[in-house]
Amino acid sequence: MPVMGGLAAAYKIGKIAPQTKIVFISSHYTPGRATGLDRLFGAARFVPKSEMGKELIPTIKKLLQVD
Repeated sequence: MPVMGGLAAAYKIGKIAPQTKIVFISSHYTPGRATGLDRLFGAARFVPKSEMGKELIPTIKKLLQVD
């Protein structure tokens, strides 16, 4: 992202629209980072790029609570 990083963007989005749910997609995955992001951003989830093919849709469904 040319203007700001994903964390800064998520923070700004959260301030403007706190009900927004966020999915972070990154190649820099660690379980501790994922837990930290959930704590910081509430309705946020982390999907490693290496798992996008099988985890992205289930993660979005969990965030939206869609069966």
